Amino acid sequence: MTKEYAEYEVQRALHYVCSAESHTQALERFKEEVELLGDWRIMYASAESGGPFALEREQFSGQGFVSTLLRGKSVWIIDKTSALSETRVNYMLVSSLFMDSNTASYIRKLSYVESVSEELEAIRADLQRTFCADDLARLNSYIYLCEAQKKWIPKTRQRCKETIAAVYALSLDEAPLSEGWGTRYRNRYQDQAETWAENWIAGFEQTREGGLDVALTQQVAAAECMILRAKILENSSTASPEAKMEALLKFMHDELRIFMLRELIVCADILFHTQKTSLSRKLNSVLDKKDPLLFINNCAWDLYILRIMESLANPQRLKGADFCLDRLITFDEDLADIMRLTELRAVAVHLGSHRAYPFFNSELTGWLAGLIGHRRMAAFAENLQEEAFNHRADFRSVENVQRVLAQDRLRLMELKAQKLGRPLKT
Repeated sequence: MTKEYAEYEVQRALHYVCSAESHTQALERFKEEVELLGDWRIMYASAESGGPFALEREQFSGQGFVSTLLRGKSVWIIDKTSALSETRVNYMLVSSLFMDSNTASYIRKLSYVESVSEELEAIRADLQRTFCADDLARLNSYIYLCEAQKKWIPKTRQRCKETIAAVYALSLDEAPLSEGWGTRYRNRYQDQAETWAENWIAGFEQTREGGLDVALTQQVAAAECMILRAKILENSSTASPEAKMEALLKFMHDELRIFMLRELIVCADILFHTQKTSLSRKLNSVLDKKDPLLFINNCAWDLYILRIMESLANPQRLKGADFCLDRLITFDEDLADIMRLTELRAVAVHLGSHRAYPFFNSELTGWLAGLIGHRRMAAFAENLQEEAFNHRADFRSVENVQRVLAQDRLRLMELKAQKLGRPLKT
């Protein structure tokens, strides 16, 4: 059996298990595929409570939102050990509480601003009420830094240093973010925290300059391509939403050569104007914005944040951990909407590598057929088979994604120029 064929068979088996309607059905399906999936562990999210690990999702203020990427109320772990064991298997869970740039900005301001506004004070109270001292002491800044590094200038570096210092100081206080936090921070912890943060930022800069910045930019590019093409299709054609969606599917297979389901779900919200996310509503008028390309790039970063979390679900980097179940705090309505719309039914992690694959709550073929109709779905279905899978893998490249991105950026700006009735400046 060739390597490509083996990978397709593994993907097929993972999809079969992770699309199950219940954790008991998923376990039975895993047992059927145990020969293929012996090196995999699956986190299956149940709509019911009762699983060994509870899930969290909470809207804790007007804008504050915290959630895992998974649907439902609890998680079950399925792997070869649990499938073949007749007794209960215990697993070691680890978790991080990540924050996005908005959350990070609030914590920095609460620590450094002497005169706190009523709005900022309300956010402080919401954070303290929602998260225990242990949660706040373990806040993880990695996703925030991944966002911040895309424009790494001295001002960005200084703000990141202050933010990292403020977050670190939360671990030094018995009641972090309680009343008077800013005064305590500046009087007791600032010097020590900023010294620690300077060393941390210096290490991050080495990682960034070692290739992290390039890798992140390349990975965000594919998500940006999807949004760009959706907006090009929407603004350059009078075809039906179903036809535009079919064209977007062909684009993924024929040009981008990457099948990106989260981005596809968001693009469906754009093309069908279902307005399930505030992001799609804002994108309706993207050609009217001063810099539509910057706006779309920022939207792509929102999508990529969730891919970062998916990649961190595999605990290979953490000794003694069996799986990771991370949460994200955000005050960004766009990001919260995307998390709700693209919630996961399961995540599969490979025990011998860093691979982690998401499986969405919406079953792919049924969801697509409901959108574009069974006739169009039948025409596209061959692109989900082994030969097409291998074709995409054979011709996929970073260079191709960058080429498509450059072409579609130009096409979108041409559409903007046409709307304004003037030629595009080159």
